[in-house]
Amino acid sequence: SMTREDLLERRPYRFFSVDGDHTVEATVHDLSLAHSALDPHAGVLVVDDLWSPEWPSVQEGFARWAGLGLPFAGVAYVYGRTILSTDGNYARRLRAAFLTDPALPRPARDSAWYGHSLLSYV
Repeated sequence: SMTREDLLERRPYRFFSVDGDHTVEATVHDLSLAHSALDPHAGVLVVDDLWSPEWPSVQEGFARWAGLGLPFAGVAYVYGRTILSTDGNYARRLRAAFLTDPALPRPARDSAWYGHSLLSYV
């Protein structure tokens, strides 16, 4: 198994998925660790269960993490997973790719979320 030090030694990563312990504290910890390991200009962070009514602690943990002021921007909510980027410009490029890919359905909506756009595919 990898330690925190092993993980950070091998950074930057382009993709990180958080689907762990659903407590507030663990959510803040996991998001902070993932963010610190991601490429600051082109990192993608996927958060599972952020909008799940079964796990309100994930939403609370996310709100606390977002309050830390680390840079992130929303990309899309897709089938229970929220996709974020470490960089606003990269997030805009990813949203454009979602919107122009003919293989993807049209999003149900485009909402303002934490000061950025978030495409919703439900």
